[in-house]
Amino acid sequence: MIVFLTVANFLLWSWLGLEKAYANRVYPGIRIEAHGLSGLTLEQTIDRLQPTNRAMVLQKINLNLGDQHFTPTLAELGYEVDTKAMAMAALQLGRGENLKDRLDSLLAYRQQRTIPLIYDIDQDKLRSYLFQASSQGIKEPKNITLDFKDNSIIVNPPENGTAIDQVELQEAIKEQVKIDEPVTINLEYKSLEPTINNE
Repeated sequence: MIVFLTVANFLLWSWLGLEKAYANRVYPGIRIEAHGLSGLTLEQTIDRLQPTNRAMVLQKINLNLGDQHFTPTLAELGYEVDTKAMAMAALQLGRGENLKDRLDSLLAYRQQRTIPLIYDIDQDKLRSYLFQASSQGIKEPKNITLDFKDNSIIVNPPENGTAIDQVELQEAIKEQVKIDEPVTINLEYKSLEPTINNE
């Protein structure tokens, strides 16, 4: 019992000391890519991440679509690194809302913990690039339609369309993109069903 109280007392004071020393600063062991952020304020963390933002938006992605190959930058695909959101995530890591979360953070503070890259994505810009790059293979789906001619109803059958799966591409970028590491993503045309495909 005495040992338990001694350990608990040590953890409590260590936790209080850590919280005081790192009030409004990033806890030890927290990184984003190659950047250590320990002890930085929110504003300092944002400044530290600016080179990451510049490097990421200029990074090229190798896109393969059948026998076509494209090398857009992330910026050309509508991506921008959200340095403020990443800085906030770094600052909040370890500051749980309850005692258990905070004690878990105390026990893990010597471990390296990495904040994932967080992006803002201009969906219109991404869609526009994909459309221009793959315009030969893109086709809008056609709904079934009815015409009335010579006292008869004529059914114009629906037609499937084709497009690149934008969500799938975003997931691939999220999983694979690292700073200064080549990335190749293989794209495929997906079939699009019409909204109205029966009478």
